[in-house]
Amino acid sequence: MQDQREEISNFVTERFSSLPLIMLSLIQFITQDAISQIYFPLILHRPGLSVYFLALIVIVGLSLMNLITAMLVEAAISNAFEDKEMEAYYNRQKQKKLKPLLEKIFQTMDGDKSNALTAKEIIDDLNGGTLEIP
Repeated sequence: MQDQREEISNFVTERFSSLPLIMLSLIQFITQDAISQIYFPLILHRPGLSVYFLALIVIVGLSLMNLITAMLVEAAISNAFEDKEMEAYYNRQKQKKLKPLLEKIFQTMDGDKSNALTAKEIIDDLNGGTLEIP
């Protein structure tokens, strides 16, 4: 029993004797990198610590997962907004390209040059075959 207490005391001194070592152990918990080396000997010595370590693992793990999920959702929303902006940009470019063609088609169809198309002019151009669509 005395050997076990001495072993645990040495372990605690080795892992938690200074602030940098405590922070290093905390980082090990956050990244869940071989954390059983820390909690296993302590829980064997004091089984009540299992509640503390279980809560620590669950809370730290869930918090980290929530942060990562939030970052992914934020990136997805940002990308969707950028996609909408790009789609609007491409639509404006298409409109700039098609506008002169459409103006030419309507000017060709406007037989009396009144800058207004009547149903008769449209029907005549479609039936007469005089309309050439580029």
